[in-house]
Amino acid sequence: MATNTEKIVVQIQIKGQRDLDKLGVKTDKATKKVGGLNKSFVKMAAGVLGAAAAFRTISSIIGKSIQTFKDFEFQMAKVKAITGANRTEFLLLSRTAQELGRSTFFTATQVAELQTNYGKLGFTTDEILNAQEATLALATATGSDLARAAIVAGSAVRGF
Repeated sequence: MATNTEKIVVQIQIKGQRDLDKLGVKTDKATKKVGGLNKSFVKMAAGVLGAAAAFRTISSIIGKSIQTFKDFEFQMAKVKAITGANRTEFLLLSRTAQELGRSTFFTATQVAELQTNYGKLGFTTDEILNAQEATLALATATGSDLARAAIVAGSAVRGF
């Protein structure tokens, strides 16, 4: 017959095995939860990287827009200084440069360069406004830039 000590040892082994089995089940659950947590961290990291890339793109676009605006404003300041246009004339020159920049192949800054070159050749505001569209057509037809087309056309007109 088994002694009390043997019975206690068997009971401890059985209870110990059950406790170990429960611990194994709990460990498996915890391991699965940690795996899910790792997947969540990976998704979160991908989201943060995506947001950083979007922010970088938006910053680049805003930076380019600001630079374009600065370039146009600087060129228009040159137009005003060279032509000596009054406030009304300057606003008209600026408005037409912006309009032609929106409606043609050329940018508003390029149109402002055209205006600057005509101003350097002594053209008045009205003469510049009247010559702009023809100069755009000349530049398009010859494949040259607007500033160069303005110099060529303006010099030819002033030559007569």
